[in-house]
Amino acid sequence: MSISNNQPGITLIEIMISITLLAVGILGVIQAFPRGLAIERDVELMTIAEQLAQAKQEQLVAASYDEIPAGTLENAVRVSSNPSSPLYDFLRTTTIALVDSNLAPSGTDIGLKKIIISIQRPATFGQANSTTTITSLKAKR
Repeated sequence: MSISNNQPGITLIEIMISITLLAVGILGVIQAFPRGLAIERDVELMTIAEQLAQAKQEQLVAASYDEIPAGTLENAVRVSSNPSSPLYDFLRTTTIALVDSNLAPSGTDIGLKKIIISIQRPATFGQANSTTTITSLKAKR
């Protein structure tokens, strides 16, 4: 009786090559996830910082011109004093500057104040802290 080796099918070497290629592809996809999560977290923190700055800006814009003193109102103050709050690591700096009609810093009050609100957000995955800044003007009416 003779044994024929001409049978159709997949050899062991072909299976090993297929598994190796599949493993390399899966590892590539898996490595993309941590970076994607880091970017997602950074965007989330940036959005929170923008909303915090916007809320402070709306508070100052709602106040009358004379109620807003020129100078630094807050210097790296924690947005929340509660350590368990998710906003605890956000620091806010609020500066009010007198400006002239060309929006250049001025020592005299001509009826224009520049409101600068900066929110420092926490670092994500080895990156340095980042800052979001919103600037607006308040005019005396």
